[in-house]
Order: sequence, then structure tokens, then C-alpha cells
Amino acid sequence: MLYFFVNPASRSGKGAAKWEQAEHILKEKKIPYEVHFLKAATSPRPVMEEIFAKETGPVSLVLIGGDGTLNQCINGIPDFDRVELSVIPTGSGNDFCRNKDIPKTLEEQIDHIVTKKHTLLVDRGIITYRKEGLAPVTSAFMVSTGLGYDAAICHMAERSKLKKILNKIKLGKLVYLMIGIKEIFGARLTDMDITIDGSKKHYKNVFFIATMNQPFEGGGVAMTPSASDCDGQLDFMIFSGVSKLKALCTIPLLYVKKHAGKPGVTLLTGKEVSVTTSGARIVHCDGESEEGCTGFEARLDGKIPFIY
Repeated sequence: MLYFFVNPASRSGKGAAKWEQAEHILKEKKIPYEVHFLKAATSPRPVMEEIFAKETGPVSLVLIGGDGTLNQCINGIPDFDRVELSVIPTGSGNDFCRNKDIPKTLEEQIDHIVTKKHTLLVDRGIITYRKEGLAPVTSAFMVSTGLGYDAAICHMAERSKLKKILNKIKLGKLVYLMIGIKEIFGARLTDMDITIDGSKKHYKNVFFIATMNQPFEGGGVAMTPSASDCDGQLDFMIFSGVSKLKALCTIPLLYVKKHAGKPGVTLLTGKEVSVTTSGARIVHCDGESEEGCTGFEARLDGKIPFIY
């Protein structure tokens, strides 16, 4: 039995259209399935708990959506020891699937999932972020998490009417670039204490820290080109200590993987990170943003079988 969780609104309705095609293939091939449609800001955990309760063996979850859909579902899984995860990407970014050899056609994707042609054990991250006067919030992530400028871009993009328009003509990624350039000049720089695997350092005038489980975020922006979600470690990019004018020269280099070694760019690896800022900033988790955060802790928290 395949359990589908579909975001019908992903990429301005592409998720719904993709499900219609998938359902036709499933019926034609007589593949047992059950489908559940996701709603924004609603956790699928109650439904998943019912599924895991009635199944005695591994549970095959197939997600139709983008990185936000993946994040929503990962945070609803009640038993990671029994899950088998597959993704049919329909988002505007799809950074989780970007470096994976997923078949081009939907029929091949479904065939690969049914036959379990490829299995990849992928790392799952977990972040706990802090807000003044409130209890800490913990969330899993599969792509990336971070604080500052890149989180602000995610925050603006998710609220952008232009993104919805560009998604319809398959140019949704341009929104991140356009907002990114604009936000360089509006960025609120902050000092940060950053501790990676017990080694603490103070950074001044930080644009952002990106904590990466994948090489890319934001629809193909190569924050940490050598990152892998199979190596048991996180990769970090810290961008700090340069003027906004120099940042304007460096940020575009992310799109062509030429930013390593440039002024202000620090690339590190480790298993866990703790960040404290001198002022409240935006944190994102797989592109889902939260305002007013004063820091976070992130680490890896096990692996998930990814079927593709």
C-alpha cells in the first residue's frame, strides 16, 4: 500500500494536476493506494498516526509537493524507524530532490517507488529555535535551516504575489533572486556567537548563517556545493564582516558556485551548531520562516530510507 500526501497548491496548482496523472497510473496498474490532501498550517500527524497504527510493517509515504511539503510531512511522521519516504517533486525549489537521480517521467517515478529500485539513507536534521519570552520550538528539516538574510528571503518569497504569477510560467525561482538583491540593502546585520562542535567564535556584522543538509536551498542556490545528506554531517556558510556593496558583488556568485574564498564567506562542517544573536532575526526551516528569533541549535537526528 502506498500512502500519498498531496499538496494540491504546490507550484500554483501543479501538485493537484500531478496527482490526477498519478491516480490514473495507479488505477491502470492496479497499485493499492490511499491519498490525503494537505492544507497549509495543518499538521498531517493525526492522519499519519492512524496509518502507522494500522500497519504492522514499513509504511510507504509518497509526497507530491515541494520542500515545504516535505518539511510539513517530516514533522508529522510518528515513527521514523518504520517509514519509507518517496517524493514526486512539484514545488518551485525542489532542493531536496535536486541532486538525486529521480526519473523524468511520472510513470517511471511510480514504477521505481513500487519496485523500490533505489534506496538512499538520508540524514534528517533537527532545529530548536528560541524567541524572547516564549518556549523553544523544535522542528525537523531535510534541506536547510538558517538565520538572517537567507531566512528573510524565504519569508518575503512565501508572501510574494509575484511568486505565484512566475510559478505559472515556470519562472518561480526568479523571485528568490529579485528579493535577494533587494534584501541586501535592507538586511539588518547582527553580531553572532556561533559554536560548531564545541568550538565557539564571535562574528561581527553577520548577514546570515546557513545550516545545510543539501548543497542547495532557495531553488538551486549553492550555499555549500560539497554538502551531502548522506555523510552524517552538516555544512555551514557564514557570511559576515563585509559592506553591503561588497555583499552585492558576492551574493550573485552563489548561483554559479564561485563564492568560496571570497571576502566574508566562511564555509565549515560539523555535526551540531549553536547560534546566539545580538538582536531578534528571522529563522527558516526548509524555507518555512519564523520571525523574532534570538538564536537556535541544530544537529542531525538520524536517517530516513528514501525510495526513488
